[in-house]
Amino acid sequence: MLVLAALVRPWTNRRRLELWLLNYLVLMHLLYWLTQPVGLLLDSLGQLATLKTNAMGSPAYFPPGYPMLVAIGYLISSTAAGSVITAIQHAMMIAAIWWSFKLMERCAGTTIAYATTLSIGAAAPTLALPQGLLSENAALFGMMGALYFAFNYRERGQLRDGILSGSLLGWAALARIMPLAAGLPSLFAIMMGARSRRAGLRRFAVILVLVGIVVAAPLVWFGINSGKFTLTNSMGRHLFNRAIADQYLMDRNARATARLLKLTAPVDPSGMRHWDVQKLLEKKGLNRDQIEALMRQTSIESIRHAPLEYITYSLRQALIQYSLDPIPFMPYASTPSEYNSELEPPPLLGADANSMRWRERLEEAFDVAWIYTPWIALASLPLIPLLDERATFMALAITPALYLLATALVEYLLSRYNAAIIPFVIMMAGGTLAALIRLVARLRAGPIGRRR
Repeated sequence: MLVLAALVRPWTNRRRLELWLLNYLVLMHLLYWLTQPVGLLLDSLGQLATLKTNAMGSPAYFPPGYPMLVAIGYLISSTAAGSVITAIQHAMMIAAIWWSFKLMERCAGTTIAYATTLSIGAAAPTLALPQGLLSENAALFGMMGALYFAFNYRERGQLRDGILSGSLLGWAALARIMPLAAGLPSLFAIMMGARSRRAGLRRFAVILVLVGIVVAAPLVWFGINSGKFTLTNSMGRHLFNRAIADQYLMDRNARATARLLKLTAPVDPSGMRHWDVQKLLEKKGLNRDQIEALMRQTSIESIRHAPLEYITYSLRQALIQYSLDPIPFMPYASTPSEYNSELEPPPLLGADANSMRWRERLEEAFDVAWIYTPWIALASLPLIPLLDERATFMALAITPALYLLATALVEYLLSRYNAAIIPFVIMMAGGTLAALIRLVARLRAGPIGRRR
C-alpha cells in the first residue's frame, strides 16, 4: 500500500486521490479473493435449482434475483463457478463503495468522505460478504447503486441514470424483497432535495415505474405459467419462523391454527422452526405447497390476533439487529458438509495460516470499532442540518432503518442480515464527524463569523 501511495501520490491533486482510493479498494478485494475460500451456506446451494424452477414458470423457495447472478457464474465457468461469482461480487462491492464515496463527498466534503471510504474498504464485513454466496450482495449493491444514480438523475436529468437507478433497486428487490421497502422512501427523499419539487416528483415517478417493471416481469411470468403471482413460495415459512417460532404468537382458536395444532399433536409447534414443523406435517401426508399455505394462514391469524405486540416486537428486534456484528454468521468456507465442488474451488493463492491470520485481524479490528460505530452513526441524525445535501444524507439514514424494520417484520433475528447495511452505518458515522467539525468551527467563529 505504501509503495502504491508513493507511486500515485494522492496528496498532489484530486484526480490522483481518487485513483489511489480506487487502487486501494481493488487491491484489498483482490487479495481477499485470492487468499480466502468461498463461503457457502445451505441457502447458497439452492440458488441454481431456484433458477431452473423459475425458468419453468413457478416461484421457488428463494426469490429470483440472486439466482440470476449465480447463473452468470456458471455460464462463465461450470468448473469454478464459485470463484467467478465471488469475483463479480467483489467488483460489485468496489462499485458500491465508490458510489458511497461520491455520495458522501456531496454531503460531508472530500476529506471526511475519503476517510469514511477507507474505513468501509477495510471493514471485515465488506470484504467477507462478496466472498460468500449470499443474496445480501445483491441487496447492498442494488440499494447503493439506486441512490447514487438517483442523485445523478436528480442533478443532471439524464434518463439513463433514472433507468439504472430503477433497474438496480428492482434487482435488489428480486434478490431479497426488503430493499424495496428501504429503497423507495430513500429515493423519494433524494428527489425532494431537487431545486424544483415538481421535477423531483416527476423523476421519482420514472424510477418507480422502472422498479415496477423489473419486479412485475417475474410476477407475470409465474402468474401466467403457474397461476401464482408471487416471487417466492416460502413467505409463509418465513412468517412462521418470525411470528410463531420467535415471538410465540399463536391464535389457538383460529381455523388454520387449530388445524395445525391437530396435525402436529401431541407436539406443540409454538417456538419450533418451520423446517422442524414441516417434518411433522409431511408425516401426515401434506405436500410442500399445502404446508406453505397452512403456515402462511397460521402466521397471519397470529399476527391479526395481536397486531400491536407483533409491531412492537418488530421494532425492538430491528433496534437490537442494528448493533449486531454480522461477522459471526458469515461463512468462512462451506458450512454444509456436502456441496458441489465447483462452488468452492481452492483460492488461487491458497488459503493458509497467514491468510487466516489476516482475516482474523481484520475481524478483530472491526469487532472493536463496531462497539461504537452504530451509536456514533445515530448521533448524525440531529446534526443533519449542519451537512450539505441534507436530503441525500437523510436517504442514507433511511435505507438501513427501513431495511432492518422490513427484515424484522418477516425474518427471525440473525446478525448476518446486517451485512447489507454496514457501509450505510459507517457513512452515517462519518456524517457525525463532519457535522461536529463544522459545529466546532462555527462556535469558534463566534456570532460575527456566523453572520458573515
